[in-house]
Amino acid sequence: MKPSAFRWPVLLGLYLASRLAGLMALPMFLDERIHLRWAYWIEQGRRLRVPLLAGRGLSVYLLAGIAPHADDPLRAGRLLTVAIGLVTLAAGHRLAFRLTGDRRVADLTALFYVACPFTLAYDRMVLTDAFLCAFTAMTLLLSVRLAEEPRWSTGAALGAAISLGVLSKATGLLLFAVPVLALVLLARARRAALGPLALAFALASTVVAYPLWLFFRKTDELAGAIALRESDTSFSGNASANLGLAAEWLWAYWTPGLVVLALGGLAVAIAAGKGGRGAFLALLAIGPTVAFVTVSGIWYPRYLLFTTVPLLPLSAWGFVGAIDLVRERGRLPAGPAAGLGLAALAVVLAPAARFDLALWTDPVRAPFPAIERFQYVTGWPSGYGLRDSIAFLRLQRDATPRSTSAMSTPPAPTRPPWAARTAPCSSSCRWSRVSACPSRGRVTSLPHSPRSSRTARPRTRSTGRSPQPPADDGPRLRIGAIQADGSEGRRRSGGGRAPLGEQQVHDLAVALHALGLPLRLQVGVVDSLLH
Repeated sequence: MKPSAFRWPVLLGLYLASRLAGLMALPMFLDERIHLRWAYWIEQGRRLRVPLLAGRGLSVYLLAGIAPHADDPLRAGRLLTVAIGLVTLAAGHRLAFRLTGDRRVADLTALFYVACPFTLAYDRMVLTDAFLCAFTAMTLLLSVRLAEEPRWSTGAALGAAISLGVLSKATGLLLFAVPVLALVLLARARRAALGPLALAFALASTVVAYPLWLFFRKTDELAGAIALRESDTSFSGNASANLGLAAEWLWAYWTPGLVVLALGGLAVAIAAGKGGRGAFLALLAIGPTVAFVTVSGIWYPRYLLFTTVPLLPLSAWGFVGAIDLVRERGRLPAGPAAGLGLAALAVVLAPAARFDLALWTDPVRAPFPAIERFQYVTGWPSGYGLRDSIAFLRLQRDATPRSTSAMSTPPAPTRPPWAARTAPCSSSCRWSRVSACPSRGRVTSLPHSPRSSRTARPRTRSTGRSPQPPADDGPRLRIGAIQADGSEGRRRSGGGRAPLGEQQVHDLAVALHALGLPLRLQVGVVDSLLH
């Protein structure tokens, strides 16, 4: 059997092993909770346009068909993201082969995609960015095919890929530039490609017109995101700060080895007389970053995830070119050349392997950029705050006389913002539902198993820029003398109707975290209640 017969079993095996290992190691953070809540709303037939208003539609609608029916919706949502990553893997492999004609470059592109910490981190979260990444890969592949072999069927497929990218996330609007760039740099017969290209644009524009209209109606939020509001920071100052942030983020997530190899890949492409193909990849890796650096006021590293798609073929091209150069200059036989290649590959992927190992085993130790550490580990959006809250409440429960009670009063009649089904509280609570115990009223809870609680090990708090949490219009929670919206309530102490038990500890901690309160405020609320 030819070695090529093992190519896809090996690549798929490595991909699935990397994505499924430690899939639930990182606790659910705020944005994952929001996406899951939207999915439940849609499954109930409520607020169907909310994801489109937020510029994130496709993944949420797919999630709505899966998560509400799963025993563990968070795991189901993350598995859905893992599945869409297979599209990126296959399309990236095919893109690299089409541009270089070298299967070694294509195989390395897929391997780098598996190992890259940027893609590993976001292929395992309930977010939209992996979906945009997948349709970016499809758009690049179809754009190259259209430029080289113009066909009407390719134009239609390209229009569908662009549409799905924009429906995944509004920043996919940048994908409209990809076919034009391919036409300028790669087309063999530009005039023949104009008709299929017009078809692609017409199809994509028709599909995304209404969702984009909904999104751009939110002019105030959009203005804040692209720094159009009045600010003390000048345009040049904002761009300079953003440039530093982008460099920090990409250096950490792409890792130094892949960045240096990508620069080498561009040089190899020019030396091989394929400068247009190298420039096509390089401009698509750098161009969106420049756009975000220029206009963004509030942004995150994941906004740049889709730029990894054009970067990785360049990195693989640079690696293969460097090994070929050394082999030719040193006149190495096949065996030593292969050994040299494996050793070089180990050196290049060593920083990525260290990052990946932390993501699989203990994300607290992962070398995240500062703002990512704030989001996922140390800050209020992090799921570790929930674990800390539960651990703290259990300690307080053990130290508090049984006469102390935690009470919550029912909100105004409304449909619950989470589950379609309601169920009575029980000690086996494993997933979000609205508890309806007579002794406690109703508490909106989130996906978390009290049995998996453990104290986090947060590190230094980040000073990165982060927006305020989205407004939650769910029911207000009254706990003892303090109401979650800040108003005063009537204190109930000794002689309450229900002692602070295991399930109440769980529901109280989850509800406080669900409201987006900082951990310090959560602790203050509970401390006031218990003492």
